[in-house]
Amino acid sequence: MPTHAIPIPKPVPKNSGISQRRWALAGENRFFSVPVVFSTTSGSSDLNSAKLYLATNAAQHGMIWVNVGDLQSFLFGKDDGINRLGGFLGVMGQSPLDMSGKEAVLDPGDRLTSERFGYRIAEATKRWIK
Repeated sequence: MPTHAIPIPKPVPKNSGISQRRWALAGENRFFSVPVVFSTTSGSSDLNSAKLYLATNAAQHGMIWVNVGDLQSFLFGKDDGINRLGGFLGVMGQSPLDMSGKEAVLDPGDRLTSERFGYRIAEATKRWIK
């Protein structure tokens, strides 16, 4: 489903309310917000809208936002597809819309970006818990 049709899945606002209560009761929050959005649309504007919603929610709840940290690899003459959609606020993935019912296929560059993001999250977590 394109992100412009349903910007945020229904469980997210519900979980926002849960995190708000936890944050208010605990007084301190060490939750990490790690945005990853996927779409079958060809542009990134809808994905950015979804990330802005998540970023605002994370900020309102005192979460630590982890951004991508990778420039687009083509800027360095590489063709591995790292951050090919230019998602700096969070990881973005995209695959062509296929109405046949087959499972969506993630672009190899988007997969590599996601893997690198996982390592970034792990490193941020290590630094934060020291």
